[in-house]
This record gives sequence, C-alpha cells and structure tokens, in this order.
Amino acid sequence: MDTTSSNQCSAETQSDRLFTGKELVLQEGNDKYGYCHIVAHMQKPGVDNYQGKSQFSKYLNEKQAMSVAEEVINEGDDGTNNKSGNYVKEKYISSLNQEVRVVYTDYRGKDYDYSVTTMYPIGH
Repeated sequence: MDTTSSNQCSAETQSDRLFTGKELVLQEGNDKYGYCHIVAHMQKPGVDNYQGKSQFSKYLNEKQAMSVAEEVINEGDDGTNNKSGNYVKEKYISSLNQEVRVVYTDYRGKDYDYSVTTMYPIGH
C-alpha cells in the first residue's frame, strides 16, 4: 500500500513551449505544488470557496489546466509576487469566466525552463 500521500491524485506530466520559447512543465507534484496541488481548487467546482480555497468554475484535467496556465503566462499581466523566486501572472480566462493567477518558478533541472507551482481563481 502506498502511504506517501493521502491525496489520491495522479496526473500525466504536461509540457509545452511558451511564446517566449521557454519550456513550461506542469508536473503531477503533490499537495504542495503541481497539478495535485491545483486540484484543491477543484473540489467543488462553481462554488466560490471550499475549505478556504477559491474554486474553479469547472473541473480541469491536467491538459486543460496546462492550457489555462499557458494562456495566463503567455498573455497575462504580472501579479503581486509574495515569495522570492516565484513568478506570478494573472489573466481573465473567458472559458472559466474567472480571473486566474498562475505561480511558477525556475525548473531545477535541464529538461524545462519553468515549472507551474500553483494556479487558482482570484476574487472579482
């Protein structure tokens, strides 16, 4: 039995090239980063807030989450950065009817340039 995580989340790693030519990755991660961290914001889609976390208007699988993250990073505005080493971008995503914040960092390794830490809808 796998006891490393109580969170039954698994996801395929998604990666793609940003408009800048940099390579972005969305890893499965865990409850601290990556897709398995983002799913906390999809426990009750359509609800404003669940267990202290803002909720996306609909459930996103890892491919959909990656495409939202890319759109925000490619076209969004710089958001308030509260932690050194993080990059923050924000953009209104019409398919979700929500403003989304993406937090990402430099990838530690050679395969990619940036890694998505988290993303979540922000209040109106």
